[in-house]
Amino acid sequence: MLGPHDRIEPRPRLLLVDDADFVRDSLYTVLEDGGYEVLAANGGPAALTMFRQFIYPVELLVTDYVLCTAGGIIWPALQRRGKAGGR
Repeated sequence: MLGPHDRIEPRPRLLLVDDADFVRDSLYTVLEDGGYEVLAANGGPAALTMFRQFIYPVELLVTDYVLCTAGGIIWPALQRRGKAGGR
């Protein structure tokens, strides 16, 4: 339990995008256990919608090499919004 003087450090936020449920769920668990705040989306359109809802930047994008529903739209869209960390 946290005491009154304990600080909660923010966790690095990443956006995980994969259209395969098993892969996405497995990576989500591993990354959460590794200390990341994970936003998970099942494709490009869902990722962009989720991304637009957050004020704070996404520090890392983890995505499938080939997304059936997104093509190459995710990274350029995040860069235009100025919220992607660029790693």
